[in-house]
Amino acid sequence: MTNSEAHNKKIQTFLEGIVEGDYAHIIVHEAVEALGNINDQNTLNLLEKYRGSGKPIADIVEETCEVSQALLQWNLKTD
Repeated sequence: MTNSEAHNKKIQTFLEGIVEGDYAHIIVHEAVEALGNINDQNTLNLLEKYRGSGKPIADIVEETCEVSQALLQWNLKTD
């Protein structure tokens, strides 16, 4: 797997579709967790947008968003 910007964008687009879709909570949790492992400001923005959308979020997904955002912020500061 390459870590190119184009490759990351494809993954982000795919995972964004899951996060914004109508999937089981565990599927969204896994997508958010995967997004947290892509060190990119766009990913951080997507998670912030998702959390602030006003849409009800399951506790497991909310917690995963928090952890993923913290990981992304830390990675962006330390890279």
